[in-house]
Amino acid sequence: MAEIAKKGDPKLTIRARKQPKEGNPSYEETVTYIKTYFDKPSMEGNDSYLATFWYNQGYLQSLRYSILYVDVFEGILHIGLERIEKNHFSQIEKTEIINHKIDLSKIESIEVKKTGPHTRDHELNGQQFIHSMQFNEKNKAHSGKIDLPFDTIPFESTEDSKELQIYKAIEHLRKLCGAPEPLKF
Repeated sequence: MAEIAKKGDPKLTIRARKQPKEGNPSYEETVTYIKTYFDKPSMEGNDSYLATFWYNQGYLQSLRYSILYVDVFEGILHIGLERIEKNHFSQIEKTEIINHKIDLSKIESIEVKKTGPHTRDHELNGQQFIHSMQFNEKNKAHSGKIDLPFDTIPFESTEDSKELQIYKAIEHLRKLCGAPEPLKF
């Protein structure tokens, strides 16, 4: 099989993985950790969603992301999300199913983005921000939409989120998949 792949059969692609440094988790251990983190019962507070609330012109609104699935196969990150935006006064919900397929070997950087009441006209007490990962490919513009929400945090700083274990695990997996390092000047 490897001989056929070497000859250039496009149907058979075998991705070479980098070996982790001594003492770091293997590809399999990292994938298991990521899948376990996003497994619905293990999400924070046993909730299967991440949500933020705000007032828009005096009416309560919310944005909720449900993680439907997160899987990794041969260096491709497969993500399924349900995005629900709701006006609690009119009881109108807008639901969208989002599926992402991200080739981690092409991801140059992962940015942490936040969504929350800071962009709205009135903030709620005990405000929560949805922190998500945005996967950036080299020389390719990003759509700006959320790729992978991973936590609801009561603070705005996205730098603190880069210290969370799940961010570090996905960054580690990206490197194991042979992704390019971001350019630094």
